[in-house]
Amino acid sequence: HGNAIAGSPGSGLASLPALRRLSLARNALVGLPDTISNLTCLAFLDVSYNALASLPRTLGAMPRLVEADLSFNAVDAALPTFTAVPALRVLQLCRNAIPGTIPDALALAAPRLETLDLSHNLLEGTIPYTLGGLTGLYLLQLDHNLLRGSLPSTLQLLPTLSQLTLLVQNNALSGAVPAFVQTLRQAQLAFNNFTCPIPLYPSIYDAPLITCSGTPYSTGPAN
Repeated sequence: HGNAIAGSPGSGLASLPALRRLSLARNALVGLPDTISNLTCLAFLDVSYNALASLPRTLGAMPRLVEADLSFNAVDAALPTFTAVPALRVLQLCRNAIPGTIPDALALAAPRLETLDLSHNLLEGTIPYTLGGLTGLYLLQLDHNLLRGSLPSTLQLLPTLSQLTLLVQNNALSGAVPAFVQTLRQAQLAFNNFTCPIPLYPSIYDAPLITCSGTPYSTGPAN
């Protein structure tokens, strides 16, 4: 952590199969080897604030990984294929330049996700309906991308809906704002193409922070 390590950790990581925590944040790394998946006990990975240009192709096949922070890098390649990360609860990939779409398979491969932060990238396409299957989701942060389409109706099925923070501002989303946003803990919808007005709340004091078309629509009571 913060040791000015440059380049790539190399294949030597494969010789540490019992490693549970790897923190290489705030260095000058430009890549991670695909052999990182050989760390079969790895639960916590932090390589934020580096200069990674791509993600390991095997990132989506690490069965014991619980938290992965790859934010604040220079990743300009599409997300890898996610096949089996059943323990993953936190995935942070914000502040990169990731193109392409959000894979439908992500939610299926990581059903325990609680925090998904893909904000400040170059992601296109629609928000996958499969995210509605993330029964423990508390933070969905997709703001500052190029996403289009509507908010998936499957989100209303989340048992955590009243605790969910949904941040999708600064995209190209459109359509009517669904009524389920009334239930969210917080929603940021500004700078999209949503149809306004947002569904009314029974009382302004029951409303989370909601913004639409760049203008605050209503706010709850100050803390």
